[in-house]
Amino acid sequence: PIEVKDGAIYQIGTLNQFHPIFQDLTNEFEGPSAICGFFACAHAVLLDDYLSGKGGNLDATNIQQMCDIVTDIDKVAPCLRRAFAEIQDARIAQAVGSASTLAR
Repeated sequence: PIEVKDGAIYQIGTLNQFHPIFQDLTNEFEGPSAICGFFACAHAVLLDDYLSGKGGNLDATNIQQMCDIVTDIDKVAPCLRRAFAEIQDARIAQAVGSASTLAR
């Protein structure tokens, strides 16, 4: 359990972005070897879902629950996959748009 103090900023370890379990995602979506940005997207979605029901009223229990969410591979993995897919789609759209602009 995390001992929290009002106004303090904490850093927690979540999941290891370099763990081999994530290599398949990196390969499938042609992603980079460092995937911290993809984790940031996944965590933001998960925490938004959690926080949307809290009305801004948080206590130490909520902080621990948020830490539990972002360290749970079963919760993070689907959001991580979605981040990879959406970012890859955006990269492809950008490349197609750039190619058509250059062709003019």
